[in-house]
Amino acid sequence: MAWYSVGMGTRIFKLNQAALNEIARREQVTRGARELRSLQAVRLYGSGETVERIREVSGASERSIRRWVERYEVDGIAGLKAGWKGGNHRGLSAAQRAAVGIQLREHTPSAVLGKTEAGVFWTVDRVRELLETQYQVVYRSVRSLHALLEDSGLSYQRPEGVYRSRPSEATIAAFEAEAEKK
Repeated sequence: MAWYSVGMGTRIFKLNQAALNEIARREQVTRGARELRSLQAVRLYGSGETVERIREVSGASERSIRRWVERYEVDGIAGLKAGWKGGNHRGLSAAQRAAVGIQLREHTPSAVLGKTEAGVFWTVDRVRELLETQYQVVYRSVRSLHALLEDSGLSYQRPEGVYRSRPSEATIAAFEAEAEKK
């Protein structure tokens, strides 16, 4: 590779031209602001720029710069790629997501959860219970649960609005009957 060991006090880390070009190419194609910032910081640091100047340009702390350089040293450019994956990426494996999808599509909550009161329709709370009991996975985000339902081929149904100020059906029927008499 094109680098040497990291040292913030005494700089040993230097990038050769091929490594600088590789980072510059990645900077051109990335869409992630965090990734771009880390790429630029590593490129500048590997080019001999001062830490103060890199902090000024990137807005990152010295600790972040050090961490990015260390990641680059260990994993190369892949170590600087944006790490956020969303959707509880540490939760379920691909195989587990597929198994959950089959359970959601082919079985009712009462059959899967073993509770008659669980009903016949999957709700976010019931999916959360399924994941916690059978997979020991906790999804904190409702959006992630919605995404799991969607990936399983189910659509999210919003409950129908009930207007508290609306009169009852009996009151409406009585009003209409009275109106027809007149």
